[in-house]
Amino acid sequence: IMIPLRHPNVIRTYAVGRAAGTLCLAMEYIDGKSLRLLLQEPNIPFRPLVSILCKAATGLFFVHQQGIVHRDVKPENILVSADLSQVKLIDFGYAARVRRHWWEPVPLRGGTEQYVAPEQRCGAIDPRSDIYSFGVMLQEVLAGRMPPGDGSVEVVIARATDPAPERRYQSMAALATDFYDAVRPLLMSNHENRNSVRCPRES
Repeated sequence: IMIPLRHPNVIRTYAVGRAAGTLCLAMEYIDGKSLRLLLQEPNIPFRPLVSILCKAATGLFFVHQQGIVHRDVKPENILVSADLSQVKLIDFGYAARVRRHWWEPVPLRGGTEQYVAPEQRCGAIDPRSDIYSFGVMLQEVLAGRMPPGDGSVEVVIARATDPAPERRYQSMAALATDFYDAVRPLLMSNHENRNSVRCPRES
């Protein structure tokens, strides 16, 4: 799905077409790498990781506000600039609009097995499916990188990845609010600049 909307944490797509029989996609250029590749680097500071996750959450929250479910949230689909300042949600190949009427077709399942929510396996999707995937990604990104804490982040991850959609966070803003509140003491205890991290908040 092509999303002709602008947001600092969503990759901009300019055009879709064909050249010499090949499907082409024109997007903005970001000098960087995927979060997956970034995680392979040793000794990544904790604060930049938190900032990246919060910016990814902000982009996903925006996408959900447009009535769109990404359906393939994972580190490979988070693009991070070389200086770590820009974070973009990319690859909307599986994205679909939330069904508005019973007669609208259920999209193909899509997604990546490790991150797919239980209901998504049956073709049922809404923003909570992305929340599940984001929770799995949180667990993966922070594993082994968390400073000593009180387990609050684990509580956030457990709620985000609850198999039952009704027991999960109901919006990315709610998840991000709890996540930031959980990591804020860790940022402060490690003399990090907490004011440099921004997450979407429930209004």
